[in-house]
Amino acid sequence: MITTRGFARLPGKPAVYEVSCPFPEGLSGGPVLLVVQNPLVVVGVVLGVDIVEYGGVAHRVGIAMIADEIVNLRSERLGGPIGERLNLTTAKVVPGDEGPPAPVKP
Repeated sequence: MITTRGFARLPGKPAVYEVSCPFPEGLSGGPVLLVVQNPLVVVGVVLGVDIVEYGGVAHRVGIAMIADEIVNLRSERLGGPIGERLNLTTAKVVPGDEGPPAPVKP
């Protein structure tokens, strides 16, 4: 199961994915991949694990930053938004769409 939530450990609390299983040690920085209408799409980047509490029981979950959050970050080293400076695009996936997601500019 994957849910979306804010992540208090990052300034501005960008949205992150919370994955129901923890990522293995050493996977930080790796891609989170999803099959969308057959093509494999990068939907995020692994940050690590976190502890959350559900019904009074602590659980370890995987945390990944959503790709759209990354491409819109401003990089001083690159001199602008990461997605724009690296010519990256994002894809919008709408339930019921036919075919692969259409690329859009960040």
